[in-house]
Amino acid sequence: MKKEKKTPLTKEERKNNWDTFRFKLLDLLFSQDFLISTFLIIFILSFSFLLWGIVAPFFIAFILAYLLNPLVLFWQKRIKKLGRMSAVVIVFSKFFLLGTLFIVPFMLQLSSNVISMSNELANIDYKPILQKARKKIVGLKNMTIPEPLKKYVDDAFLDADQYQDKVEQVLINVNKGVGKIIKVIASAFVKIFSTTFQTTMDLVLIPVYLFYFLLDFPSIYPLIMRLVPAGYRDWVDAFMCETDETLKKFIKGQFLLAIIFGVLMSVGLWIIGIKFFLVIGPISGFANLIPYLGSIIGLTPALLLAIYQGALSGGLIGVLIMVIKVIALIAVIQTLDGFIFQPKIIGDELELHPLLIMGSLIIGGELLGVYGMIFAVPFVAVAKVLVLELYHVIYIGDSLLMKRKS
Repeated sequence: MKKEKKTPLTKEERKNNWDTFRFKLLDLLFSQDFLISTFLIIFILSFSFLLWGIVAPFFIAFILAYLLNPLVLFWQKRIKKLGRMSAVVIVFSKFFLLGTLFIVPFMLQLSSNVISMSNELANIDYKPILQKARKKIVGLKNMTIPEPLKKYVDDAFLDADQYQDKVEQVLINVNKGVGKIIKVIASAFVKIFSTTFQTTMDLVLIPVYLFYFLLDFPSIYPLIMRLVPAGYRDWVDAFMCETDETLKKFIKGQFLLAIIFGVLMSVGLWIIGIKFFLVIGPISGFANLIPYLGSIIGLTPALLLAIYQGALSGGLIGVLIMVIKVIALIAVIQTLDGFIFQPKIIGDELELHPLLIMGSLIIGGELLGVYGMIFAVPFVAVAKVLVLELYHVIYIGDSLLMKRKS
């Protein structure tokens, strides 16, 4: 049987729905339960902000527990009669083994390569490159060429004499600056750790907190729901479930995009012959956890290495060819990322238009900097859930969230 189409609501019905929604919202906002819950949330957030050094291990452990909880549930489903404790131990054991065998050695090697690359970039000598360029111009000056073109060659020769020292100094300063920037980027994570983990005890406490959070994770959600007024618990439960699905899709998709981007950058730079491709690629991939940042982070060192390597191997023509290769590579990867991978992996999952994603990143970056860019897309995805719910309540006359829950 065909589903009967719902008759569109009349203007009067939509107005009534809007009035009902407003009255319910005002009733909720000024209810005693809501005010108490809001006060508790504000108090907890303020306390966390003021004592971040103490609260940070709890917060990080909770986020990790949220990310790892699906793995615990997976093992409980896979092995019948497996208790929560045993599943948590399995997950901990596997991650400890993975970190010991792969992640820690990789990070140590990566940090060593980053230091080597930044030192090499900062110590590049552009004088031989400029001298080669000047010789090319001198060679052109001595050639028999048409009079109209001769004037341009003479001007170029004078410019080469007049500005060689200035150009050399500018390139050296830019290169040293970029080397410092790369060092800053490479040490940013260390600074974050030193700020967040104020003592080595924090690094010990986080796994302990994580273990207990994972163990008691099923009981945390009911505890949170007790803060919600009784009359709204069903709707809030439906909203939280929808938000949970949205965030899981975003996190899974963003990590997949970062891996794809890092692999493509590493392979592409290796193919065109750029040194330190195993440094630039992974760093670009990690940076791409914030959409579009991977290309920006990867472009600068790749271009500098392209200029240097091209000049040493093929002079000005070599520089031009290498620069074109790098720009073309990053343009292709960014095009694939922006128009194929992101729309398919993130956009299709969250049903967000690429322009909406880009706009949210720009606004988030303007308002809150890097943190705004990190949380912009998930915030918009959650806001979309609320907007769709509001639309359904007013214009269709029912709750989309409650319908999905049932």
